Amino acid sequence: MAENGRLKSLTPVLDCFNGIMSSIRALDAPTLAEFEKTLKSFVKKNEKVLLETTVDPSIIGGAIITIGDKYVDMSISSKIKAYNSVLREIV
Repeated sequence: MAENGRLKSLTPVLDCFNGIMSSIRALDAPTLAEFEKTLKSFVKKNEKVLLETTVDPSIIGGAIITIGDKYVDMSISSKIKAYNSVLREIV
């Protein structure tokens, strides 16, 4: 931000970031129900979905899903790591 002459905007950006980070919470009931419905579409009809949720602030946002031996990482932290890796290759 300093290199682009935007230090005046630093306080509002930090306030916004702090607001986002302080709002870490579990999914509400309707969202959780929709999430479970979506997950059920990935398993066989005779299988049940046992949904266990935890709130993990370290992933920043998104979700990490494990179904059997399948693992899907849709977290913000993994995206940041990927972008950092790409940026390091460029520089």
